[in-house]
Amino acid sequence: MPKLPIQRNNGNEKTPVIVLVIGLIQDDDDFHSEVINFVQHTSRSGVNFIYCKNLEEVERLSTKNEIHVVLLDMSLQSGNGSCIITQVHSQLPEKPIIVLTSIDENLMNLDLQNKGVQDYLAIEHLDSNFLMHSIYYAIERQKMQNFLEEKDISLAQRHFQLSQLLSHTIDGVLIVDLKGTIQFVNPAGEHLLGEQNSDLLNSTFDYPLHNHQNFEIEIVRDNGDTSVIESRVVDTSWENKPAYLITLRDITELKKIQAQNEQTRIREKHLAYHDLLTGLPNRQLVNDRMSQALVQSLRENKQFALLFLDLDGFKNVNDSLGHAQGDLLLKNVAKRLKKCVRISDTVGRYGGDEFVILMNDISRDEDAARVAQKIIVSINEPFAIKKQHVQITTSIGIAIFPTDGNTTSDLLQNADTAMYHAKNNGKGTAKFYNQDIQISSTATFDLDYNLRKAFKNNEYLIHFQPQIESQNNNIIGIEALLRWNHPKFGIIDPKKYLPKTEYGGFNEKLGLWFLDQSCRQYKGWKSRHDYQLKLALNLSPYQIRQKNLEKTLDMLLDKYQISAHSLNLEICGCEVNLKSTQVMEQLNNLTQYGISLTYVGFGKQDCSFPHLIEFPFDFFKIDENTTALIKQKNSFRKALQGIIQIAHQFDKSVIACGVETEKDIEILKNMGCDLLQGHGICKPVPEAGLINFIDSKEAQLIKKIQTTGYKNEIHTVDHQKIVPASTGQRLSRGQLASPLDSNILH
Repeated sequence: MPKLPIQRNNGNEKTPVIVLVIGLIQDDDDFHSEVINFVQHTSRSGVNFIYCKNLEEVERLSTKNEIHVVLLDMSLQSGNGSCIITQVHSQLPEKPIIVLTSIDENLMNLDLQNKGVQDYLAIEHLDSNFLMHSIYYAIERQKMQNFLEEKDISLAQRHFQLSQLLSHTIDGVLIVDLKGTIQFVNPAGEHLLGEQNSDLLNSTFDYPLHNHQNFEIEIVRDNGDTSVIESRVVDTSWENKPAYLITLRDITELKKIQAQNEQTRIREKHLAYHDLLTGLPNRQLVNDRMSQALVQSLRENKQFALLFLDLDGFKNVNDSLGHAQGDLLLKNVAKRLKKCVRISDTVGRYGGDEFVILMNDISRDEDAARVAQKIIVSINEPFAIKKQHVQITTSIGIAIFPTDGNTTSDLLQNADTAMYHAKNNGKGTAKFYNQDIQISSTATFDLDYNLRKAFKNNEYLIHFQPQIESQNNNIIGIEALLRWNHPKFGIIDPKKYLPKTEYGGFNEKLGLWFLDQSCRQYKGWKSRHDYQLKLALNLSPYQIRQKNLEKTLDMLLDKYQISAHSLNLEICGCEVNLKSTQVMEQLNNLTQYGISLTYVGFGKQDCSFPHLIEFPFDFFKIDENTTALIKQKNSFRKALQGIIQIAHQFDKSVIACGVETEKDIEILKNMGCDLLQGHGICKPVPEAGLINFIDSKEAQLIKKIQTTGYKNEIHTVDHQKIVPASTGQRLSRGQLASPLDSNILH
């Protein structure tokens, strides 16, 4: 950039330009950090900056230093800017002033050029090159202004000196008479306007002019580019006649930077109030719109609805398919939600997999219920995520203003409470808030607390339930079941609290305790009684998703010296995404380790048998509800019997639980069910009760052998066919007979 032409008196060395920076600090704090840091980075050879905190210091500093330019920081001032500039100009009347102002200030609209102001710079757009140019231009303009105000030189001399001065300035300069005819243009003006001197002189400047006027001109170049020229007008005289002096500066790059900064500001403002992933209003904007809706509804005596949504099963999708696919799912959910509501309604993402819908001006509660139902149906449709079909549901809580709350916090809390009530009552449903739900919610919080308290107080225990062969009643395995022995209510039905452990926040700790205690007790009575039975353990969805599951099991097997062949892990198909690559790899690793796997939920409508065959399950388990249907519906029984026969063809065994009566045993035996489990055989019992059951079963068999010669009918195990776990092979259906028989024969 050009050097500032200020010469010392003693030779050709250039005198540094002294810039007085006035910050007008209100207290004892340091100088405006943004300005001081910028000026320090801008400082270069030939320019010195002096800092001044208040107007009282101006006179002292100007006496000690030859000030060339004043840099006045007005960005932190809230008072009368014109008054402050007037005070600075009165103390330094011949010094050019450059004003630093906030982009929101309106100082640029004030007529302050007659008070020494030569330029304005927005502090948000500070740039070192622009600042140095501005300092140079300010000095040049002040020199021109001082020159034009001289009265004691001849007109010819003034014209000559003015022409010499203007010809060497970087600013473009035009002198235009009162009729608009161009009388003079300097070389910089020719360059900026893109015209020759001969073409410009005596041509008309077709723009209305007046003193201290600022405006911008757009010039289209020959190559199609557009330049923006800043123009400033002051009164002058030419050939002893009134005229206008117009200074021109190319601000094209500055305009581009300002446009970019404005776009950035708009984008940052959008991001501050919108969710980055889905583009929906975020928590802050939703709360703001709720506050507006509340004020408007109060004023107009209207009601509005707040819907609080939570996606059922999203965590499972996110853990199994990965966060990238989870993000795609959230984007698609956002699109569907927007299609379910009016344009005037607000759909926002409140965090994670939670969404909020604000429905303004509803006539009745049914309006909210209708939209909620529409959303449930829409979300229930499968999502296509990276060539995979993902199916989830949503639980919705609805709160109505003013019935369910008079503040935004009350409405949010009550809608959230109603949502959890919907989730705890089957999911995929919507619930309105009411006082009964509040009571239920309080009970839920108490349950969460008591579940944690029970863990600390050792109130959990393990019960066992035998699994027998349907054809000969031999015990083949036992299932370990978690039980809660409440000090006041006794043994509590697992269905009332087990789902809570999945969402209660301590599933990992409780799950590990269950696996450890089951293996410990299994090892204890197995070593004392030499029972060779499989131990069935039900894994929670959380445990299946854990990457360290195999490591955990290996640690337990080594700790209690249990063979991997002794374990049979049960997995509930309705709670685990079997289409997940991660789940498939997890299951394959477990079977290669020698552990057996059971699919729980066989025979349900959502159970695809051809799909299940692809997975390494050894057993298919019919749950209690399906067993009940078998007894009630003959058509269902025949259909399931056919599926069982197919399962046998693929070397899979079928277990039926929920067996209550002798009739159940007969039906399931005739259907070809391999194993039976239920209260009709043996209720879940503690370790001692299980040992008593096994001993009594053994005694019954011994008595039958002694009295009937049943010994020849016993289905024994060929121990030579049992392969060590390290080889990765598993027992087939032909090897399911209970090792108890061989113990009896001995």
